[in-house]
This record gives sequence, structure tokens and C-alpha cells, in this order.
Amino acid sequence: ASRWLKLLRPDWSPSNREFVSFVLLALVLVADWLVVLKPEVSTDGLAMHMAIASNIALHHAFTIDFRQFIWALMPMGADWCYSVVYVLGGEYAARLLNFAVLCSIGLLLFGMARRFVSNAVALLMVFLFLSTPVVLLVTASMYVENFVAAMTFAAAVALWKFHDEGATQVLLLAALLLGSAAAMKFGAVAVVVLILPFFCVAMW
Repeated sequence: ASRWLKLLRPDWSPSNREFVSFVLLALVLVADWLVVLKPEVSTDGLAMHMAIASNIALHHAFTIDFRQFIWALMPMGADWCYSVVYVLGGEYAARLLNFAVLCSIGLLLFGMARRFVSNAVALLMVFLFLSTPVVLLVTASMYVENFVAAMTFAAAVALWKFHDEGATQVLLLAALLLGSAAAMKFGAVAVVVLILPFFCVAMW
């Protein structure tokens, strides 16, 4: 038990600025989490994303006919993620997965920002990002934008690490993340095209 308690204790005592920044960040995260606990009400979430997950949970296969619903031919990488947790825990598990992906974006942003600024400023940057209305909109509903943002941002971070370390595994990870982003939404192709020149330079 003492070893577990040591893991829970921070290695440093946070300053007042770090404490205030973390409290603001925690306030926004709790607000997002409370919204996630509500039932799905968005038209896009009910008509497509939750319909796909519930269809797979009901039939144990994807049976939506593209001749009736044209969106059945769209990239559905995030919907497959929703479907896995929907089978295990229902609608709220899928919505909490969306919230978990948002938290991973915040962790990535904090990890990159603290390379240039202090921990307090990095936490404040994450707070400002998470407090934007668009973030609340895509997290409160079963949209796929958080998944796309997580994949593209993680790919950019991986390219950055490859530039610093030169490890081939990191470059392969960036390629996997860029491909996953394109497999989740057509709109992600625009972001992939922007990152692709940097990827080609890194390959060269």
C-alpha cells in the first residue's frame, strides 16, 4: 500500500500558478464529463453514429444497406470504436469513449506545450482549448471529430519526435496515425495532405 501511495504523490509540490491552472482545467473537464452522462440528442449522432453502433450490437454485423443510406459508404473508423464499447456498455460507454479521446488530446497538448512554457502556462493552454464551444459540442454528442483530432495531432507529435530522435518506429507510428485519421472521416484528408509534405521530408 505504501508503494501505491508513493505513486499517487507528486514528485514536486505544485506552485500557486500550477494549482490555479489545474483547478480551471479540472472545472472544464468535469463540466464536459457531466454533459457526456446525458443521453444522446444530436441529429448526426442519433441518425448515423449511434445507429451504426446499435445496429452492430443488435445483429452482430454491419447490416445497414448503402442503397438506403448513402452514408453507409463513408469512412467509419471512429464508428467501429463506438461499436466495440457500445456492445460492452451501451450508449454511455460510447459517449465516455469520446470523452476519453478528448482527455488524450489534452494530455498530448500539455506534453508538447510544456517543452516551451512552464507547467502552469501549459495547463492554462489546455484549459483554453477545452473550454472552446466547439470542443464542448463534439464531446457532448457522438461525433467523430475528437477521434480525427487525436489521430492527426498524435501524428504531428510523432513526426516531431522523429525529428528529435530519428527512430524509425516513430515514423511508422506517424504513418499509421495519418492513415487512421483518413479512415475515420473524409474531412481528415485535408489535414493529412497538410502533414504529408513533412512526412515525406522525414522519410527522405
